Amino acid sequence: MPPRLPLFATAARGTEDLLADELGELGVTRIRRDRGGVRFHANLSEALRVCLWTRLGMRILWPVGEGEARGADGLYAVARSVPWEDHLTPATTFAVEASLQRSEHSHSGFVALKIKDALVDRMRSRAGRRPDVDARSPDVRVVAHLAGTRLQLSLDLVGEPLNRRGYRVRQTRAPLKETLAAAVLRAARFAGDEAVLDPMCGSGTLLIEAAWMAARRAPSLDRPLAIERWPALGPAARPLLADLRAEARAVQRPVPVPLWGFDRDPEALAVARACVRAAGLAGAVELRAADATSELPLPSGASGLWVSNPPYGDRLGTGGQKGMKSFYFQLGERFEALGAFRAALLAGNPGFESAFHHRPSGRRELWNGAIPCTLLLYPAPAAKGSADPWRGTPASEPALDPAHQTPDVSPVRPEHPEVEHERQPHREARAGADARRRQGRRSGQERAEAGHAGQRQGGEVDDDAGQRRGRDQHGQDAERRGHALASAEAEPDRRHVAGEGEQPGQGRKRRGGRSKRLRQPHRGGPLAGIQGEDE
Repeated sequence: MPPRLPLFATAARGTEDLLADELGELGVTRIRRDRGGVRFHANLSEALRVCLWTRLGMRILWPVGEGEARGADGLYAVARSVPWEDHLTPATTFAVEASLQRSEHSHSGFVALKIKDALVDRMRSRAGRRPDVDARSPDVRVVAHLAGTRLQLSLDLVGEPLNRRGYRVRQTRAPLKETLAAAVLRAARFAGDEAVLDPMCGSGTLLIEAAWMAARRAPSLDRPLAIERWPALGPAARPLLADLRAEARAVQRPVPVPLWGFDRDPEALAVARACVRAAGLAGAVELRAADATSELPLPSGASGLWVSNPPYGDRLGTGGQKGMKSFYFQLGERFEALGAFRAALLAGNPGFESAFHHRPSGRRELWNGAIPCTLLLYPAPAAKGSADPWRGTPASEPALDPAHQTPDVSPVRPEHPEVEHERQPHREARAGADARRRQGRRSGQERAEAGHAGQRQGGEVDDDAGQRRGRDQHGQDAERRGHALASAEAEPDRRHVAGEGEQPGQGRKRRGGRSKRLRQPHRGGPLAGIQGEDE
């Protein structure tokens, strides 16, 4: 193994900068963000430390070969050129995983098969015997990514995606991936020194990740790593890992802050309790049945971080978009009532922000699987006017300065008769427009009289006719200008909220005053497609 190994840590789209910061804290060097992950250099001890401690990385890969691979023969040739005998022996089991991106091949299994054939043929020619395949628990996992005609081959130091922490013994219908939950907490600058509230906790992933962060628990502390079984590096890795695990256990502490989780779904609460127990947090996380839009059974004077992944629509029952907007509006009312909690909310419905009716002080675009989401950061309502608690928040998009913040909009409220204070802004707009129209008529009349005087001096046209034409023309122009200004002022904000029949993630989304289609996840960049399987 070289003194410093070039590695690639894959990550969910939108979290690459957060992962780069985390890797820097873990002591690696030559960190470079890439689409879909972060490249870095590390010695063996540092690489093992990353495998134990990264909360955001999905896989830790060691690239061992790449090249142009056109057709089946090209795949075979590139894979055959890799010195597999440096990494395996005939007694080593292995497996090949392949992912495709804009490829001429339509089946990843075919690509994996050609790479497997090349590997065993080379091993047979160099060692006299081929290694066996073990798809379930191989000693060495080969990860292949084919982007167009460019094939990249890597070895996975861990052996399976790092989001599989081991505590998800049961799951709800739409669980949040563990690495994304950790990224949300890091983006919220959670340091383990404040209480955490999730009133829509689902399977409890955000609460468990927050508890492990507060307890300083290494997320991969108890999992075996594939590198321990590698014939070349295993003998050196095993004693280093023993020391690193002992060090990690020494710094671990009891959870020092309260964590409260609520959900109105009994099935979701049962799943959350099972996962909390599996994570060793039975006494640290309090789970109770409650509706997020109602008063929550919290201690008097409670404060901290409200972090949630609000439902996108599936768990809200009937009511369509109107029911969802009503639910989001009530969440905003509950946030106001809590007062002392700042919030980090992962919104997957484009109508959430306007319906929540609070102005975020920061935002970050993320992807929850194939669903585009926005992480919205809100200061505590009771702290408005004080220092911004999100100042310095790491974000793919910086916190909005006053010149670029979205304008205040009327909240999307539940269906009810219009009340007086809601009509008042429109009356003020109409009054302003009427005043401008009157001013326009006066200006037109003055210009007409000036034109009449000049025409009278020149003797070119009849006085009365010139005055009438001047007054009519300028008066009509001014009135048209008044109407246009009135329409511009009175026009309501056109922030898009998905209409009836649309699904979250469809339609148009406001961005910087322009409207554009929500894009699908970008699939470019080296190794961008190599991520853990969705559960």
